[in-house]
Amino acid sequence: MNKLKRFLLLFPLILCGCQNNTKNITNAQIILSEFVVNEDLSTRAIELYNLSNSDIDLTKYNLLIYKGASKDTIQINLDGIISSKDTFVICYPTSEQEVLNNANQISEYLEIDGTWPITLRKGNKQIDVLGNIGYKTKYGNNLDLVRKESYLYGRKQFVEFDWIKYKGDNYSNLNNIDNPVSEDEYFAGPHLTEEDFKTPFAISETIGGGGAIEVQLNYTIDGDTTSFKIADDLSEFGVRQIENIRYNAINTPEIQHGTYINEKPWGVAAKNYTNSILNKAKHFAISTSKNHELRETFGRLMCYVWVCFENNPQPQNYYLLNLLLVQEGYSKYSTVENDENEYKEITYSSYMRNSELYAMSLGLKIHGEIDPNFNY
Repeated sequence: MNKLKRFLLLFPLILCGCQNNTKNITNAQIILSEFVVNEDLSTRAIELYNLSNSDIDLTKYNLLIYKGASKDTIQINLDGIISSKDTFVICYPTSEQEVLNNANQISEYLEIDGTWPITLRKGNKQIDVLGNIGYKTKYGNNLDLVRKESYLYGRKQFVEFDWIKYKGDNYSNLNNIDNPVSEDEYFAGPHLTEEDFKTPFAISETIGGGGAIEVQLNYTIDGDTTSFKIADDLSEFGVRQIENIRYNAINTPEIQHGTYINEKPWGVAAKNYTNSILNKAKHFAISTSKNHELRETFGRLMCYVWVCFENNPQPQNYYLLNLLLVQEGYSKYSTVENDENEYKEITYSSYMRNSELYAMSLGLKIHGEIDPNFNY
């Protein structure tokens, strides 16, 4: 088995030094293990986990919520016993009944929205944190954050890579430390399903439907553009039999285009990486971003590009090439607002962002490496 295919099939998760930096780890016995806020803020919950081998009285512990970048804080004193290797859930009174049923403590002061930083404290000592104190960032806006098993320890500073991001209306993970999606699965990214091939590719000439279709490779172009042959009759949506596909949610460095666009570091390398995978793949599919623009400024279809190395593929055998380019450090992730494409209750955006954080933490390619073949 060649190295490329082995990588695509196994997706080893490399834990880098900066993520496991001991200077950013506290000796907490209790940590923040889950954070839930739905879209309209009616449901809000925070889960704690007891790492120790003993039951712990929570009366010495509190949550401190920082209201944006201001110094105003809301303190919630905790009350109850958290058993060894068990969870404890604090929720807001208006939360869904499913959440209330899992609550150990209900507090009207749980004013969390996924942007305000939160610290877990023992007395006045911080032992864990969500968000960046002094800043208002969308770390958990309309999300269910569940801590990865490899990162079950307290933090002095928030590390986004520690968490798996499920949709905000998913409450099934509360009071359960196990993640339904493993870290390796999260790292590998989404796969196609039979439902994706049944979903409309487009709903108009301008808006994508989120569905997938099988295509054939026509010719390769650069790191984030490829020409494909489309057998499906999509003429009612203005889709031609041959289309140049611009890869959605990424932007690889430029290659030389005449005299008007100059080559950038890692541009040729990104092109070679994309084309090497395309040339090795046996099957291809493209899918659109649901309820987003079907085409970009230059008229190219905006799509997710999927590759498969099996002779008789099933939907789950396809890998997302857009994500691989981000994972390898050939591109940053370009945010897709209000992303409706999902796999296993996780949006494509969450998978892509996790891959970007991975590449950034290792300083791969555009995130810090010198392109050995570029004339600086």
